[in-house]
Amino acid sequence: MITKRTLLLVCLCHLVFDDVFGENDSISSRGSTHSHRSPGPPGKRGLKGEMGGIRMPGVKGQQGDPGIVDYQKVNATVEELFKKLVEKSVISRIEELEERMLAKLGELEEKIESGPCDGVVHLGKCYQASLHTARDVTYDEAVAMCTKMSAKPADIIDSQHYDLIFNYIRTIMSSSYEELWLAMTFDHSTNRVLLSIGVTAPYVKYYHGKPIASAINTQMAIVARNPSRDGIVTQGMFNVPRSYYTNGVLCQKERSPSN
Repeated sequence: MITKRTLLLVCLCHLVFDDVFGENDSISSRGSTHSHRSPGPPGKRGLKGEMGGIRMPGVKGQQGDPGIVDYQKVNATVEELFKKLVEKSVISRIEELEERMLAKLGELEEKIESGPCDGVVHLGKCYQASLHTARDVTYDEAVAMCTKMSAKPADIIDSQHYDLIFNYIRTIMSSSYEELWLAMTFDHSTNRVLLSIGVTAPYVKYYHGKPIASAINTQMAIVARNPSRDGIVTQGMFNVPRSYYTNGVLCQKERSPSN
């Protein structure tokens, strides 16, 4: 039989049950409503945390096997490098010596070009006359006179040289008419004048009435007058025998270095 007390307990339990589950439904409903809202802006970044401490170093690895040195290869490499260094040094030294030698040769050539000449200079040669007052010099004697001056009888090679020689001779003549030997010869078979080296003379200007056709007249000489005369050619080249007598000889020589 249900007593009043039992009914009272049942009512109380029922009230409690409604209370509890009704509140949960309300919370669930509120939470559901909240979950459908849009998220707000993010908040400010927090302060940077402290840096962690330095970790302890790891365990040292094992030492490797010792290397093997190829001393033969090392020596060969060093020897090759040394050889190249020596070769480079020697080549550089040779080039330096060549430059110095060329410079010395240049200085020597300059001295030779500017060396003394008691006559006149043409194309690097010195031309100097040796004259006697009397006409007493054969060609053989003329050669000896030039040899004493370390020279030899001269050629005349062009018109400029011809004028230069005659102007010079007139400054040293002791009379108004003098004759001098040359090294040039006359070839009767071809009627040509030859230089001392055997080639045809590029320039010839004969004295009036010359050359002489006689075959014994093979050696060339010149007549110089002071002063020179106009009109008939009163000075120039002519051919005579080597035994002919002149006043002297025109010599030529390479220029010597000045002191």
